[in-house]
Amino acid sequence: MRTEGGDRIAVPRRRNFIGAAVRNALGRRLRDADRAFESGPVPVHVRRFCSASDSAACIEIYYRTRRETFVWLPRTRFRRSDFLVDTFEEELIVAEQDGKVIAFAGVYLPDDFLHHLYVAREYQGRGIGSALLQHLLDRSEGALRLKCLRRNERALAFYRRRGWREGEHGRDEFGEWVMLYGPAPAPAP
Repeated sequence: MRTEGGDRIAVPRRRNFIGAAVRNALGRRLRDADRAFESGPVPVHVRRFCSASDSAACIEIYYRTRRETFVWLPRTRFRRSDFLVDTFEEELIVAEQDGKVIAFAGVYLPDDFLHHLYVAREYQGRGIGSALLQHLLDRSEGALRLKCLRRNERALAFYRRRGWREGEHGRDEFGEWVMLYGPAPAPAP
């Protein structure tokens, strides 16, 4: 997995024009006014995790996103200190926009195991997670795999839409999980 120096990824920028329907005296259809369109790429820089500010941003993303996602678990189950323990010995990659870390991924390289992929809530649904995942797949030496909680339906749908296949099932302290296997990397030319 090579990410030194970082790569730029174009993520579509979306704008919403629901306000136009309200201002329109002729009352255009809401579905027409509410359509989103691309107005050019939003540059997202993907690079290796390397600084104290990266750590602070990733800790906050990890803490907040888990509390917002795993609502069936007690909120006290999550601590900011979990990040350092849970990412120990992992290769960390961050996605940033305008110098701000907005997402990160952690891969345990010896097993090609994608342990973490988190996008800050306010940036979700913009293609950043997809771009970060593709970045990892492009650089992995083998097919990535991951464990996803069954109750995390949004994440399961995200991976299924991208062609990940289900494998083993199990249960741990967080609930039932399924192992997902990503697409195999393309052969080298």
